Amino acid sequence: MTDIPKDFKCDCPIEIKPMAEWIQEETKNCRPCMLGPSLQWYISELEENGVKDKATKLKEVAENEDPLTVCQTMDKIKQEVENPLRERLKEFDCATQINGQNITES
Repeated sequence: MTDIPKDFKCDCPIEIKPMAEWIQEETKNCRPCMLGPSLQWYISELEENGVKDKATKLKEVAENEDPLTVCQTMDKIKQEVENPLRERLKEFDCATQINGQNITES
């Protein structure tokens, strides 16, 4: 199990958007392509923190639904889990969104 400090707070240098909003924005890069790593991070973190039902649900959605539905599920999970896990998931959103921003600026 990953030890997340109780006082962990995501200090993302950009304004983190809900993933469902972010995935729909017009951009030069392929946002669904960038979703994979974040999705795996979510699943691993949920499993490691004993939230296996949500990890299983997210896997099922990822295998059977479109990227928008996957992102909506990720956003819903963030609302349902407690801190500090919620902050950890936001950190994954930040990494995904800032990476996409950096690719676009290059």
